[in-house]
Amino acid sequence: MKINVFLFLGLVVSFSITAQSNKKANEVHELKLENKNLEEEIILLEKEISILRQQIYEKRDLQRSNTSIIVELEKELYSVSNSNSSGNYEDSNPVSGAFSGSGLGNSGSGANVRGRSLVGSLPKPQQNTYGRGIVMIKIRVDRTGKVTSAEFQLKGSTIQDRELIASAKSAALRAKFNPDKNASAYVEGTIRYIFELE
Repeated sequence: MKINVFLFLGLVVSFSITAQSNKKANEVHELKLENKNLEEEIILLEKEISILRQQIYEKRDLQRSNTSIIVELEKELYSVSNSNSSGNYEDSNPVSGAFSGSGLGNSGSGANVRGRSLVGSLPKPQQNTYGRGIVMIKIRVDRTGKVTSAEFQLKGSTIQDRELIASAKSAALRAKFNPDKNASAYVEGTIRYIFELE
């Protein structure tokens, strides 16, 4: 009888261990399946991210291409308007061609201030980014010819790169115009900078 009890207890323990082993094996199997599903989801997400990155690159290329076209058209318009302009103030249109100054690229393309002319050359902004396009800066000039304020002007600008705008504003503040003691306290105008990739 004692042997039967021991055998019975041994069988119960053996069945219990087997049941626990099977349970653990099932849990491991479920975790492996879950892990495999997660890996598949990660692969799908990585593919989606790759597709989205490609779309972003394509849109950036298209934007750069469009900006290049706009810059070329602005240059064309500027050169045509400049050849037809007497250099006097015409209107407040920033692409009217009534600008004085010289150069393209990061040297800037001109200033337009009613009744005032640029003294020396237009200060060059630094170009630390790869942006291309036109940045218009609205300026205020006092009687002595000093630029007292410079603000970004959306009208006429083809880009809104913060670094290029800051650089253009800084350069515009260094510009000098002829003094006029009889002028009003302040006169407003614009400076246009054309940034190109070097």
